Amino acid sequence: MLVKRFYTKQNESPYASIEFRTVSSEIRNPDGSIVFSLADMEVPADWSQVACDVLAQKYFRKAGVPQHLKRFEENDVPSWLWRCVPDKEALAELPADHRTSGETSAKQVFNRLAGTWTYWGWKGGYFDSEEDARIYMDEMRYMLAKQVGAPNSPQWFNTGLYWAYGIDGPAQGHHYVDYQSGELTRSTSSYEHPQPHACFIQSVDDDLVNDNGIMVVNQTPEVHAMINALLQDLREATGIMVDIHVRFMKVEDNFLEDVGIDFRGLGAPGVGTAANFNDFGDAALPNELGDSPGGDSTLGAFLDEGADGDVKARVEDLYDTQLGSDTFQAAGGLSFQWTLLSDMQLELILRAVSKSERIELVTAPRITVHNTSRAHLSVLNQVAYIKDFDVEIAQAASIADPIIEVIQDGVILDVRPVVSADRRFVTLELRPTIAQLKRPIEERVTTLGSQNSVTIMLPEVEIQRVRTSVPLPDGGTVLLGGMKESEKQSQRSGVPILNKIPILSLFFERKGTFISNRKLLILLRANILIPTELAPTPAEMGLTP
Repeated sequence: MLVKRFYTKQNESPYASIEFRTVSSEIRNPDGSIVFSLADMEVPADWSQVACDVLAQKYFRKAGVPQHLKRFEENDVPSWLWRCVPDKEALAELPADHRTSGETSAKQVFNRLAGTWTYWGWKGGYFDSEEDARIYMDEMRYMLAKQVGAPNSPQWFNTGLYWAYGIDGPAQGHHYVDYQSGELTRSTSSYEHPQPHACFIQSVDDDLVNDNGIMVVNQTPEVHAMINALLQDLREATGIMVDIHVRFMKVEDNFLEDVGIDFRGLGAPGVGTAANFNDFGDAALPNELGDSPGGDSTLGAFLDEGADGDVKARVEDLYDTQLGSDTFQAAGGLSFQWTLLSDMQLELILRAVSKSERIELVTAPRITVHNTSRAHLSVLNQVAYIKDFDVEIAQAASIADPIIEVIQDGVILDVRPVVSADRRFVTLELRPTIAQLKRPIEERVTTLGSQNSVTIMLPEVEIQRVRTSVPLPDGGTVLLGGMKESEKQSQRSGVPILNKIPILSLFFERKGTFISNRKLLILLRANILIPTELAPTPAEMGLTP
């Protein structure tokens, strides 16, 4: 393998162009007590504190690094690549508790990783020359320091402890491929050929205690029975399910009251006409004599003074906006007309309505979910609306083709149960979401070039979300509330000054009140299901003799 320099320079340390700094790292308990602390560790200056903490707390070798080392001579390896072993003579001169320590510099980690890879590469004959091996080692050290590249975690933990410090231990059961024979070989030590691979699953059929299992326990039969019982309990925990009953209860209370008096005819509301009325209809039109007065939009008050003129008046109290909602309006109630035919002629209309309603809607879905799994419940209403238009060009014409979209409103419940170790309690992680579509959907009129006007719809959705965790006993019920919406309208319309005079104000003012309270209650009941307890017995299945 031919290697060229890219980051480093010949005859110069790979760290020459990299600035290093000294930092500290520590882990604290919630009460402030220190779990781990390391001061004065050397790291590249551009490393984040998180990277420094991971290096110090996870990847540094914390014990067993000899204070004095020497090279172990190997004839087939360049001297600068010889592995290190403890210098026992130099260590003997130190107190016993000062002979070993831990790694405190990132350079130590970079050197043992890159050095070991280079050593293995040289042993395996990967490099064309000794210079290629030296370049490879320098480039890898630079790349590690600058975070250009990085191995997986087991490499940081294990690789290089034998080559850099002479640290070793008994075999741990892993294998390696011998570079000379190409055969899979069982390692005879912990770190000469370490386990630098990531975690993996050998098979979905792995078993810890039965034949061909991957756990070996040398103990008494009693201990074996205890281990087997423990593993059986762990297996049972993975099969636990939780039956969740949900009740979505939507409660709505509405109240409306509207009372007012108008001086006008029974015609359509509005400015009306200036036409007068009298006992006999319009005297100029004989065919109208005897018609009932007050059937059109005539005046509310009329006084004929003869040659002195006429007095005409009309009073109608209107609201600028609709009282109530689209489904609960001020319709019905009392409508009373009274007409006075005298020298002073009056038409009076009294409208009075009072309404109340209570709506209770219950939706009761049910779901069974595995322990620690997440379940999703949706009770939704889908509404189609015109989002936009495409213009389709035809011969000498263009056609507006509506784009239809669907919007949803309703209730969505995201729940995740976690059963306690004693199987007596369930912790529910709840995430209910309520989406309410405002009705009627707002409409906007626009044009598409020379086409006639088209109408697009702009839906508006109000969303309420709750995030909470609730512990409850097996079979217990929890109530979620607080998702409430209240609306109140108070409208008044009247004649200035006159609507302030007691008693008289009753004839010159209209009052309207609308109150709406809507709330959603969610009831959840959780029951722990253990399949082995619910399974039919052999007798129930008719398998017993």
